[in-house]
Amino acid sequence: IYELRSGKEEMGNIADKFKVSVTGGVISEALEGNFEKLGFKGVGIKEYGPFTETPLELPEFRRAIVDPLDVLPGDNQTFTVHLYSPNNILNVTSMTELDNSTSNLIFLKISEYQEVGETIEIWAVTWVVNDVHTTTYRTNITATDSGGNKNSITLTWTDACQSQIPFDSHGTTTTISTTCTTGNTVGGLDGGNLIVGTNVVLTIDSWAVWAFSSGNTITTSSGASIIVNGEIKKGNLYYTDGDGDGYTSGTTLTFGSGDIRAKDAIGVSDCNDGNIDIYQNVGSLVSDNDQDGYSDTTAATICVGNTTVVSGRTYYADSGQAFIWLASSQSLGNDCDDGNSGILNLQWGSGFANGITCFFEGQNPASGACSPVSSTNDYTPSFNDFNCGGEPRWNKFTQTCNMC
Repeated sequence: IYELRSGKEEMGNIADKFKVSVTGGVISEALEGNFEKLGFKGVGIKEYGPFTETPLELPEFRRAIVDPLDVLPGDNQTFTVHLYSPNNILNVTSMTELDNSTSNLIFLKISEYQEVGETIEIWAVTWVVNDVHTTTYRTNITATDSGGNKNSITLTWTDACQSQIPFDSHGTTTTISTTCTTGNTVGGLDGGNLIVGTNVVLTIDSWAVWAFSSGNTITTSSGASIIVNGEIKKGNLYYTDGDGDGYTSGTTLTFGSGDIRAKDAIGVSDCNDGNIDIYQNVGSLVSDNDQDGYSDTTAATICVGNTTVVSGRTYYADSGQAFIWLASSQSLGNDCDDGNSGILNLQWGSGFANGITCFFEGQNPASGACSPVSSTNDYTPSFNDFNCGGEPRWNKFTQTCNMC
């Protein structure tokens, strides 16, 4: 067991990884370790700089940090830059070409410090990783100061190998098709055979565990290789599933024990892992308690469960298994009494205050009330269907309350 300059501990034959100096049978400090040679400092952090090009353009990039370097979709990743300019730095932005889109980010100044009489500003931004599946991505960061100077730097980062093994790939034969590194985490394939594709290099980072299940294999294709700085272990992979509904609380894997085998998970990112009845966030839902098609809430994203179909409309279950949530696109309008399906929608016209009594379909309304949309009291504004004596009636064409 030995310690790297970064402060991390490693285990194994150091001659496999380092150039070492042996004097009188005593191993002295490693001349250069692969861990530092690759630029890593700490868990998953890549730091660039200090930059020494002469002359440095303004604003000067003194340091730049990617944290973490290896990421999965859904991870938080932070870009940080240390900048100097004799002028005020106005803004810092970045642009990254992802698989199918472009990520444009705006940095915020978080602090500053003095370095040899110069004020160094620290700017940073954090984003949620998405739309990644290949191995290497480049983020171009541009800083602008009040003197009209503009300067850019490009940071390189990678998508971790696990992104090539989606949760629904567990239990199947899966191929890693592009060269990748694992990051310092637990990964692998649960209950399936893994193939490392032609000419692909799979690097298992220090402190990483790459797992395969008993009875399954890891096979390297022609020209492929596996570089093991961490561990390959035989055993099962698990997700956290606090309520036992088959939907996990996230994509983090554990080795050897957990709530649910990765190959048995139904889905990931349970929106409420403490309630077995709800598991998915669905947008633009409205409440329709009486399932008459009319709703009484503003559309919102709701954590819901399974679905059922009523009168051709799809309803989602709430935390108590009541199917009350309806897509706003299927709503017929606002419900003045969402506790009774016999009472229909009313919209009050000019001169009629909210609170006028609602009436059941087909019921003859009293003076001063609007009848429901589909009742026998519907009328058109061009002629009077009934001798209603100037009372308000519902207009089925304009969907408003009018005087008869």
